[in-house]
Amino acid sequence: MEKEIYTIILVDDEQEIKDRLRTKIPLSSGFRVIGEASNGYDAIELVERLKPHVVLTDMRMPFVDGIELATILKKVYPKAKVAFISGYDEFAYAKEAINLDVVSYLSKPLSDSDVADFLVRLKSILDAEKAHVFNRDVLNAVYQEHLPVFIENQFQALLQFSEVTETSIDRFKAYHIDLSVGVFTVGMIEFQQTEDFLEMENLRIFLINLVKRMFEEYGHVYTFNSTHGLVFITQQLDHRMIDFEKSLYNIILLKKEFTKLKVRIGLSET
Repeated sequence: MEKEIYTIILVDDEQEIKDRLRTKIPLSSGFRVIGEASNGYDAIELVERLKPHVVLTDMRMPFVDGIELATILKKVYPKAKVAFISGYDEFAYAKEAINLDVVSYLSKPLSDSDVADFLVRLKSILDAEKAHVFNRDVLNAVYQEHLPVFIENQFQALLQFSEVTETSIDRFKAYHIDLSVGVFTVGMIEFQQTEDFLEMENLRIFLINLVKRMFEEYGHVYTFNSTHGLVFITQQLDHRMIDFEKSLYNIILLKKEFTKLKVRIGLSET
């Protein structure tokens, strides 16, 4: 993962506080201040426009205070992390923020060491969340990449044993396939074996794309390879009936324009 510079918006009705904070947040800390607001009302508009990682806000301000701002941001822009600047006498008031997912607090007066420690804590929280999202995305990408293989294995097992059980229904539901809905049709397209691997592979890709194009508007289409050709399973969800024989005949006609290899098609409906 690339090292990311996190963006911050400062919200405080005292310009001196914001100026001091700017000098204490160097780029080397992993943060960059991209905007300022003097009250919560202006901060909302700024957050919607700049979309920062962090909103560092004073708790007591005119118009819309820090608590109200955190409440609003949790609804309208939950991606932004909210951190509070608070005085020593305001921690009882800060208890209201417990349910607002406030990530950290920075106490006044703003010493160099306090701000530095605050930034380290804040960066640690953001880095951990970023790593979690990255790992989740990687796992999801791997899952999506292998999903066709998982589905193929389930269908092959179902065709082999020719029996739909509660266990098989549950397994398919894990892949968002409901066996109790629609009409299933199983077809097999066998084609002449040849030593020309490239020609066979091109034919296989051509047939997969053709079958999907013909039947996907009616529901779901699943395809997988067999030792002799291509197996396809359609789950018809559309109320219209498909003329499979006519559609498959059209496949044969189109195939003749693509290759001279012999093709044979079988069909079964459940």
